[in-house]
Amino acid sequence: MLTYFAGSLFQSVLKDDLVWGAVGCHPKSVADFNDEAEFKLRQMLQHRRVVALGEIGLDYSGTCVCCVLIKLY
Repeated sequence: MLTYFAGSLFQSVLKDDLVWGAVGCHPKSVADFNDEAEFKLRQMLQHRRVVALGEIGLDYSGTCVCCVLIKLY
């Protein structure tokens, strides 16, 4: 599974026949998610090897306040 990689890295990783992609936004990055990020996400969703869309992982390292709140609910 592949999380959010932009540009040529995204394309090159998905060339491997054993790799399928999942794209989304990590809760830590929600403040940075804007129209440009949505446009890039929609572009990545068009790739034939992208099979999933969603939130990309919760951070259990304790460094993310928003993730602590999410885990409570």
